[in-house]
Amino acid sequence: MTHHPNLNDHRRAVLRSPGDSGAYLERIYDVFSLFDPDDLARLTRRADVLRGLQRGKSLESHTADHMVLGRSQRRFVASRSNAVRDVDVDGHRLRFLAGRGPENRFFVTAMPEGKIHEIGVIRLLAARMKPEELFLDIGAHIGYISCFAAHFGATVLAMEMQPTLLPVISANAILNGLWRIHPILAAAGETVGLVQSMRVVASPGLMTFSERLDGDVVPTSSLNHDIVPRLRIDDFCFDRGDIPAWVKVDVEGAEGPVLAGAKDLIAQRRTRFLVELHSHRYKSFGTTAQGMLDLFAPEHWRVGMIRDDGSVEPMTRAQFLAHDSTADDRQTIFEPVDL
Repeated sequence: MTHHPNLNDHRRAVLRSPGDSGAYLERIYDVFSLFDPDDLARLTRRADVLRGLQRGKSLESHTADHMVLGRSQRRFVASRSNAVRDVDVDGHRLRFLAGRGPENRFFVTAMPEGKIHEIGVIRLLAARMKPEELFLDIGAHIGYISCFAAHFGATVLAMEMQPTLLPVISANAILNGLWRIHPILAAAGETVGLVQSMRVVASPGLMTFSERLDGDVVPTSSLNHDIVPRLRIDDFCFDRGDIPAWVKVDVEGAEGPVLAGAKDLIAQRRTRFLVELHSHRYKSFGTTAQGMLDLFAPEHWRVGMIRDDGSVEPMTRAQFLAHDSTADDRQTIFEPVDL
C-alpha cells in the first residue's frame, strides 16, 4: 500500500490544535482522508471563522458538508433491509444483510445456521493482519471476508464481477461502519479486456467462465449477459504503487489465470496469497496444478493449508500436486519465505 508517513502526525497536530486553522488548511485534502465527515465539517467551519469568512462558506466547507450528506445517503441505502444476520468469530461480531436478495443464497448455500464460513481464514487474518495493510479480495461475493479484513484494520479492494453483488458489498460495509472497503466491478485474469458474465443467480460456487467467455463467443447484444472489465492483478496494484499485503482469490476454478496475471506482484515477494483451490474445475480454464505451482518458486515461497483454528499446516509440493480433485475446496496460503 502507498504510505504517507506524515499523515498520522498531521492528524495528531490537527487534534492537538483545533483552533489553529493552519494545521489543516495547509494540507486540506490530506485532512479529507483522515477524519470522519462530521469531524471534517466542524474543522472546516472553524477554519472559515478563523479566516474571517463570516458569511457564506469556503470550498472546503462545502466539500465537507457534501461528505456528511454522502455518508448519510449510504447509510440509508444499507438500512432499507431489516433482515440481518450476526456472525461472531471469537468475539469479533459483524452484521450482514440476510434478506431475500443475492445475500440469501450465500447464507443458504455457504453458511447455514450453526456453520461459520471460512473460519480458518478469518482466524488467520485476526492473528496476523496488521493495521492499514492493503487487502485485495478477488471474488468478494457479498463482501464477507472483505468485512472481516477491514474489521481487523485493513483497507480492502473488493473485486467482484457480478453486478448484483456490488450493492450488497457496499451495504455490508456500511452496516459495520467499515469505510475503507471499496467495491470494484471487475473480473481478474491473465489479460486485460472485457468479458461477459451470464445473468444467472449470484450464488456462491458459480463458475462464471471469465476467461472462456471472451471475444465473440456471445453476441454483445445479448439480453442475458453483463459485460464487465477484466483486469490483471499486476496492473491493479502497480498503477498506484500499492503493494497489497494480502490477496485472497476465490474464483471457482479460475485461480490459474488470476494468479498468472499477478506474476510481477509474485516476483516482489511481499504479499501473501490466500487461494481457495477448486482443482476439479481447472480443466475448464486450461489450468493445471503444476502450472499454478510453478508461479511460486520453491526457493522463495512456502505452501500451506489453512486449518480451522487459523494455523497453517505446511505442505510439500508433492502434497500440493497430489491433492484429490474430488476433495472439498481447499484453503491454501502461499507465503514468501522472507516474511
